[in-house]
Amino acid sequence: TWKSVDYELTGDKSFGGQIKKKDLFIPLLPEILKDSKDEISKAKAIYSYIKKNIKWNRYLGKYSENDIKKALAQHSGNIGDINLALIAALSAAGLDAEALILSTRDNGTINNLYPVISDFNYVVAKLNIDGTSYLLDASEENLPFGLLPLRCMNDKGRVINLKKESYWYDLKASQKDFNIYMLDGDLTKEGKITGTLRISSRGYSAYNKRNRISEAGTIEQYVEKLDESMPTL
Repeated sequence: TWKSVDYELTGDKSFGGQIKKKDLFIPLLPEILKDSKDEISKAKAIYSYIKKNIKWNRYLGKYSENDIKKALAQHSGNIGDINLALIAALSAAGLDAEALILSTRDNGTINNLYPVISDFNYVVAKLNIDGTSYLLDASEENLPFGLLPLRCMNDKGRVINLKKESYWYDLKASQKDFNIYMLDGDLTKEGKITGTLRISSRGYSAYNKRNRISEAGTIEQYVEKLDESMPTL
């Protein structure tokens, strides 16, 4: 039953035991939150701190690989280390944070008829502020606050709370994905267009563009590669 799953996960030292380690972050909070006024700015500051201080070692998992204290010290960890640390830090700041376990797209869909813990291979944070829920994954450097990686967008996940019964939650992108192209140009008598093309991206398109810029190394190298890919412009 889900009741037995809740009991197993919240009592597991690599899952619930890590979420309970709020004391680890309490001494760090004054510095992390020094410029934060409200709950959302506090959440963003903590999210940024975890992203900077625990780099993803490319391993998935809903459980902490070693321990979030060790992950912080070594500045490296799996998905469980990163996002369970995020939940613990948010909770230490007095924010309403829960764990949401899910199955990635490559792992397949979840069986809804009866609970199978091994169906789930990933955990993210679910933050609740003023009636709005934000799904957070601190594993990706260029991922904006409130947007999950595309690998996580797979039907629904199960929210695990240390004090309440678990429940299903639909996984939906928090931002629409689009590109806007704005051309301000003049058509010459020779049939050529001269002017400026502006491209604005949002959602996963913006995330993918940030990754391409990071992979290029510098803005100049990114522009050079972009120039090579469009020889007619």
